[in-house]
Amino acid sequence: MFVSAHGRGVKAAVDRIVANDKAAILTDETNTPKAIAKELLERGRDGYAAWLCESLGGEQERIIETDVRGLLEIDAAPLNVLILIKQYESAGEGQSSWLGIPDEDFATVKKLITKEEVRVITLAKLRLRHDMTLWDIGAGSGSVSIEADHLLPNGKILAIERNPECREFIKQNLQKFNARNITLVDGHAPECLDDLPDPDRVFIGGSGGHLWEILEITDRRLPAEGRIVLNAITLDTLTAATEFFDNAGYEVEVTTVNISRTRPLSDYKMFEAYNPVYIIAAVKQ
Repeated sequence: MFVSAHGRGVKAAVDRIVANDKAAILTDETNTPKAIAKELLERGRDGYAAWLCESLGGEQERIIETDVRGLLEIDAAPLNVLILIKQYESAGEGQSSWLGIPDEDFATVKKLITKEEVRVITLAKLRLRHDMTLWDIGAGSGSVSIEADHLLPNGKILAIERNPECREFIKQNLQKFNARNITLVDGHAPECLDDLPDPDRVFIGGSGGHLWEILEITDRRLPAEGRIVLNAITLDTLTAATEFFDNAGYEVEVTTVNISRTRPLSDYKMFEAYNPVYIIAAVKQ
């Protein structure tokens, strides 16, 4: 993978680096090898061998073999190409190779998380392809975005969350799971949606009482055959959403999910039931 840091910014460049096992990076005077190394270390992604190739073809040509931490000690020549090759997974835990990360693995405000089983069904209903743009509105802990990141290696995910406490937990989870293509959006939907790129898929985990307005804007931005998936725990939200989709001509499917898990109780195991969740999947016609 060839990456140009010119005008892209170090965070965007590193997003592409960590999505690949090998990368050749064209740096500039701001987004230097040292700056790229610092960003990699902040994300816990130090498991790369590094070759810093300076002034290639010139009298001052120099090639330095090092690692990510070693780059912090080098003042690179202005003309350089940085080559990074992954040697091992480091600090962060990285994405799992399966769906359904256990709930307890996420840092979160109590109860503000899409449960593991519901999350898996939600992702199935979204029908994500590798290069899509996903809006995750009311991201909560970021659990849906983080699992979707594994399914969108060339895509873009906008995790939208207005609650400052939740945003801090999302930041922790993004770093823990080495999220590659997720951008955390600090804003209130629907107002903040105007500045985002058009979505191919939309997941609504929370609307803050503005469901109808969010759906109106989403409908205007979504292409034909785009999908909206909404998780509702109240009949009021279920009724409002299905009414909107019916009026807007969407093809709608509602799935009720009732989850019970075993929990130890002395020498026996009992089932602990969770509130039912209505998963509404709507396809724009």
